Parts: sequence; structure tokens; C-alpha cells
Amino acid sequence: MNQKLLAIANHYGLELQFKKTIEELHELETEINIAMYNDRQNINELAEEIADVYNMLEQLEFLLGIKSSVTGQRNYKIDRTLRRIAEEKLRRAEGDEQ
Repeated sequence: MNQKLLAIANHYGLELQFKKTIEELHELETEINIAMYNDRQNINELAEEIADVYNMLEQLEFLLGIKSSVTGQRNYKIDRTLRRIAEEKLRRAEGDEQ
């Protein structure tokens, strides 16, 4: 973990960082909605909020001791989505043959 984030996480602790993460997630949600409906005119603001959320999530992983579990879940979910995409392509191909 980035030493600067480690210092921040240790200083504020889990409960405050839970609250801060929720705040940052709301701010990201707002920027995503703006981007969807305003031709992505807020790209810098979107990048800023994505960075904030990444930083908060990394702190939560550390404070909860779940980095390995999160990595495992991410890999599982990526693989599952790729399987679903392959299944969708197969169904489409089978539909085109009929």
C-alpha cells in the first residue's frame, strides 16, 4: 500500500474512513450522472472523483485486512463476466444460424 495512504488510514481510522468513502462514492455517482447526460464535459471532475474513490477503497482494504479477499473476488467476477460474454456470443451465433 502507498505509504501516504497508509499514514492517512492510520490517522483517521476505520469509522471515519467508512463515512468518507460513502461521501466520495456519492460525489463519483454525481459526476457519472453528469457525464452520461452532458457529453462527458466533466472529464476532469470525473477523474478526480474516481481517484478519490480508489484512494478510499485502498484504505478500507488495508484497515479491514481484506486486500487478498478483494483481489480474489475481483478476479472471480472478471472471469464470471467473461464467461457470460462468451455465452452471449454463442447464443447470438446460434440464433444467426437459425
